[in-house]
Amino acid sequence: MQFTPSSAAEHLKESVASYIESQYRISHPLVFSERSALLREPGVIAQEPFIEATPAFATARLLRELEQQYPEIIRPGLSKLIEHGVPVDRFPPVHPPRRGASKKLQRLPQSASGHGNRLR
Repeated sequence: MQFTPSSAAEHLKESVASYIESQYRISHPLVFSERSALLREPGVIAQEPFIEATPAFATARLLRELEQQYPEIIRPGLSKLIEHGVPVDRFPPVHPPRRGASKKLQRLPQSASGHGNRLR
């Protein structure tokens, strides 16, 4: 089942309400239905979801242009490889790399597993 952010929030609230009803049983039907109605009121279990879109990165050049300009950072052929599954010309250009970003990335410590997770 695929959820939107709003339907996921609603599903979680309903799951909590159902859990409370099943774990803390009330035998009297009127009290049970009153509690059920209270649990499902907005703001009782959770507030309404706050969804904020993040701003897009500034774009400047296409991937193939960056590949030609920075062959030491972006391996030749990457744009061709991506074209097999993603039509790269339909999307806006990639944001330009910041000066010194590749040097900073090379200095990041590796974890013992070698997967690139930084040590703490």
